[in-house]
Amino acid sequence: MKVRIVSLLRKTEMKRRRRRRATNWWVNRKQLQINCNWNKLGYGLLTIVWWGLLISLVIKVDPNIVADVGIKGAYLPFLVLLFLAVSFTLGLVRKNKFKGIVGGTLITLTFILALINMANELNLILMLGLVAAIEYYWHTGSETDEIT
Repeated sequence: MKVRIVSLLRKTEMKRRRRRRATNWWVNRKQLQINCNWNKLGYGLLTIVWWGLLISLVIKVDPNIVADVGIKGAYLPFLVLLFLAVSFTLGLVRKNKFKGIVGGTLITLTFILALINMANELNLILMLGLVAAIEYYWHTGSETDEIT
């Protein structure tokens, strides 16, 4: 008798969970449909703008002029536009802003190390290990920073 009551309680609890899940899923999906399209559209447009600015900087501006803006010999405008373009692109591809920022930082740091002649295999392996550790640490991450 006791087993039967427990099984009936489990069945009713599972039905309640299914109903809750179904209603929550429908509401969340509807909210995502409303917010998602505008978020992706704005993010995509900004990505195109950053890439356009970066390409126009590379094609139309003399590197000697860009080298001394901000910090002497640092190519600061190029590095900032590279970081923004790559992080926005990776954010769209990976559907997560934080992972896009981490990837953009990795690529920008690689360019900075190449600029000061310190880019070698060991540094690249160490940076990839650091990124892997950060990804592992933030693996559970919140859903608020997703672009979906």
